[in-house]
Amino acid sequence: MACFPKIDQPCPLGIDEQRRIAGYCGRCSKAVHSLDGMSDAERVSFVRAAKGPMCVTYRAAGRGAAIGLGAALALSAPAAQSQDTLPYAPQVQSQPTQPTPPPPGIYGYPSSAQEHVDLSDQKIESITITGGVSDPATVEFVDASDALPELPLVHEADPAAPR
Repeated sequence: MACFPKIDQPCPLGIDEQRRIAGYCGRCSKAVHSLDGMSDAERVSFVRAAKGPMCVTYRAAGRGAAIGLGAALALSAPAAQSQDTLPYAPQVQSQPTQPTPPPPGIYGYPSSAQEHVDLSDQKIESITITGGVSDPATVEFVDASDALPELPLVHEADPAAPR
C-alpha cells in the first residue's frame, strides 16, 4: 500500500509547469514537499507534524494513471484536429489547400479524429500529483495504487486555463 495525504487543494499550475517545480512554487510562494522518497510511516509523521497548510507532490503508479492520461488525450485531440475556419478569417475565392495528415500512428495518435485511441495496452509508469493539504493534522490518507485523487487536469493550450 502506498499511503499519501488526500489533496484537497489542487495545484492551479498546468501539468508541464508542475513538472518543473523543484521544491518551491514561485506562483504561490510556498515550499512544495516531495513525498516520494519517504516510507508510509515517514509520510504520515511528516504531514502530521506540519504547522499549517502545505503543498505536496508525489508520483502515483499503475494503470489508473494511463486511464487519466487517456481521458486527457481524448479531450484534447479533437480540438487540435478541428479544421473549422475562424469567424474573422478572410473569404478566399480559390480552393484552399488541405494540410497532409500525419501517417497513422505517428506520436501514438490516430490519423483522424474519428479513430479510437486505445491506451489500455500501454504502460505508463507514473503520474505526478501536486496540490495542497489545508489541515495536515486531520488529513485523510489514501492508497495511491488503488485510487488516484480526482484532480482537474489543466491543458496549457486551453484559453480558459487559470494563469
